[in-house]
Amino acid sequence: MDRMSVVRTWEGGAQRPQQVIPRDAGLEQRLREFLRTGGEWERSRTSIPGVFLVKLPGRGPRGPELAIEINPVDGQGQPRKRRGYMVRGRAELEELSRILSDPRLARLAEALEAVNPRAVRSDSRVIEV
Repeated sequence: MDRMSVVRTWEGGAQRPQQVIPRDAGLEQRLREFLRTGGEWERSRTSIPGVFLVKLPGRGPRGPELAIEINPVDGQGQPRKRRGYMVRGRAELEELSRILSDPRLARLAEALEAVNPRAVRSDSRVIEV
């Protein structure tokens, strides 16, 4: 079932539709269990490749919390980076999505590839003396 709500945005008060995602009680229960039993900085895989859950330690008066970690994976499903981008809520996810979908970002990445030195691959590990 597709439900939509109208959300007022900052750009001149224009309105845009936003999908309302129904709550999943089973998922929330599994998240509560991980928050209760997981160790500090423990990472758990999800069924979405490149998306992990991380239990963050408490800060000040706040207790521990969960965050989504977005970290591309290699061919074996292992994270490519030591730490990925942490997302603590839907607003952060929407902002990240907006940034990543900006076509200027793809142009910037292409320009970086053109400017940065390329790795030289060699099949031989022999050092000639």
